[in-house]
Amino acid sequence: VTKDTFEDARLFYSDYAAVKKGGKWGFIDDAGKTAIEFKYDEAASFASGIATVKRGDQWGCVDKNGKVILEFDYQDARITADNGVVVLKVGKAYRFVKFIKFD
Repeated sequence: VTKDTFEDARLFYSDYAAVKKGGKWGFIDDAGKTAIEFKYDEAASFASGIATVKRGDQWGCVDKNGKVILEFDYQDARITADNGVVVLKVGKAYRFVKFIKFD
């Protein structure tokens, strides 16, 4: 897919893969081109057209265009499956948010 090398990588889901380059995470498409710039401190694979990403010590969500769809207000954020549900950690508690599919 690409001749570039990366410091770390996640699996391809929804035609994008989270990859780490220059100490920051971004996303490449299935042609190996940068789809979302390398500016996050951590990132997870896309599911339901959204990905959880970390900026500083807070997590949020972006869509496939890199638009923030859930602000960076959470200590942790994980997509549970390809059903649009995100688990969010707020303080010592967890809550679930369900998104409409963005694919």
